[in-house]
Amino acid sequence: MDNFCIRAAEEITLALRQTKARAIAFAAPLPGSGVSAFAALTAGVLARSGQPTLLIDISGTAQDPASEEAWTPGQGEAKIRAARTQADFARLTVRAGPEVQFLFDNIEWFRNMLDNDLSSYDYIVLDLAPLFDRPVDTVNPFAAAAACDALVLVCRRGDITKERLRNAVDVARATGCRPFGIVMIQGGYTSVGEEIARSAQKLFFFAPWLAKRIVRRVRASEILD
Repeated sequence: MDNFCIRAAEEITLALRQTKARAIAFAAPLPGSGVSAFAALTAGVLARSGQPTLLIDISGTAQDPASEEAWTPGQGEAKIRAARTQADFARLTVRAGPEVQFLFDNIEWFRNMLDNDLSSYDYIVLDLAPLFDRPVDTVNPFAAAAACDALVLVCRRGDITKERLRNAVDVARATGCRPFGIVMIQGGYTSVGEEIARSAQKLFFFAPWLAKRIVRRVRASEILD
């Protein structure tokens, strides 16, 4: 991920420390928004600041290859199945499938596991499935997030409307989640101003002074960003 994402992860962790949130869920309203990468980046920031951190991946489906070696709730201690990563945090992948997906609807059970079974970790970061348009055999992200202290929404800029994002926040609150913040990933987004600037650059050969003026103004415009 780029420097923008690293700075965003640092800002998120600083803000979370102020609220004393320990279990932090990351989810996106839509698939393909970069949640897994950003959750891992945040877990790495927390771990490298000297605090034991666990990343729990609950985003997979039964068809994922990693699901075969994942932890199944009720079969062995979760802490023992957690594996150390090169980024200094521990990682626990939860087995997906119909036999376990509804366990997480029991919010009290999951919260008890986070507080007691995994009490040795200062921070727990959850990587959840998309809030909407998710595969049917994934764990309900709203249920898992409701057991956490905070929910951070990750969106890819240009892929989601304000109405859809507002709806995601409203549903999250209605299901008992605690929306904390929204991270907008740049990705392949190109602003209107940048598109105009690229088009204006074609004028360099015919009217370089005009092209430079257009490019400078549209790139400085907050409205076209």
